[in-house]
This record gives sequence, structure tokens and C-alpha cells, in this order.
Amino acid sequence: IYVALGASSDIWYTANLTESFTKIASATSFSQARKIIYRKNLFVAVGSAGGSGGDGKIYTSVDGIVWTQRLGVSNKQFQNVY
Repeated sequence: IYVALGASSDIWYTANLTESFTKIASATSFSQARKIIYRKNLFVAVGSAGGSGGDGKIYTSVDGIVWTQRLGVSNKQFQNVY
């Protein structure tokens, strides 16, 4: 599966790059998604729930379609994940 961030911080996926991407309906509450990575059979997405000073968010997914919030940190924003 291929996972991508949209311009409005939405998460999109496709099983084949020759097909169109499908938007994840209500998987996450990012207002500013920053990055998605795939490591050790797990997708990890980081970002924030608001503008400057918004709460940081971390979501994980084993399949790239169903996402679970793992951490929310008040007044901190996550910019990157490695």
C-alpha cells in the first residue's frame, strides 16, 4: 500500500500507483500534518491539531487505512519523525 499526505493535511492511500488515491474519511484530526513514515511494519504520522501552539499529534497504522491516535501533547508541535 502507498500512503501520502494531501495539501490540506489529509491522509490518502492506494494499493497501486496506477490507480487513484482514496482519502481516509475521518482517520485523524490533523490541521497541520507534517510527515508519514513506514518502519518495522508500522506507519507513523506526526503533526499538530492547531496552528501556532496547537497540540502535537502522533497516529499509527499497520495497514495505512485505519489510524489510531497514540499521543497528544499540549502546546507542542511535531515537525518530523525518523
